[in-house]
Amino acid sequence: MTSLDRLLIVIVSVLLFAEGFVLAAALIRHEALYWLERLLEQEALGARPGIILVICAILFLAFLLLRLGAGRFQDDRAIVRGTSLGEVRISLIAIENLIRRVARQVSGVREVETTVNLGEEGIQASLSIMVAPDTNIPAICEELQSRIEHYMRDTVGVNTLSTRISVKNISGAESRARVE
Repeated sequence: MTSLDRLLIVIVSVLLFAEGFVLAAALIRHEALYWLERLLEQEALGARPGIILVICAILFLAFLLLRLGAGRFQDDRAIVRGTSLGEVRISLIAIENLIRRVARQVSGVREVETTVNLGEEGIQASLSIMVAPDTNIPAICEELQSRIEHYMRDTVGVNTLSTRISVKNISGAESRARVE
């Protein structure tokens, strides 16, 4: 579930809570004295059971949606492998960290940011890197893609569908103000 999905669920649940409380307030405001009188006579449920059930259902649904939307914000996406002894789950966060580790070992790569998505046949990795000046960028990118492919196959046991690399900057190429 993406962050946008969770945000929409939270918004819908808040709106449902508001609707439930508005309905409850309207019921109490218009029929408070009548309802209190019936409650004292122990016939309160006979007053408006349909409205009461709808209000309870709306509040219950709002509570469930709020719990679902705001419950767990951690990234629980993972690659699942079944073995003869059970199930092995490798989180995409762990895979991102492995890819970052491999990328830092390539000569000429200074900084690495990674994003990993799960595809039908494997993983899709996107890297944003900063490289050292005076390096062969196509050679570094090719070596990086090759190392990631082999490392993922050997270590995690999955093939990467694609490894996209974006060179965001050259290390040491930031503009500096001259002091004279």
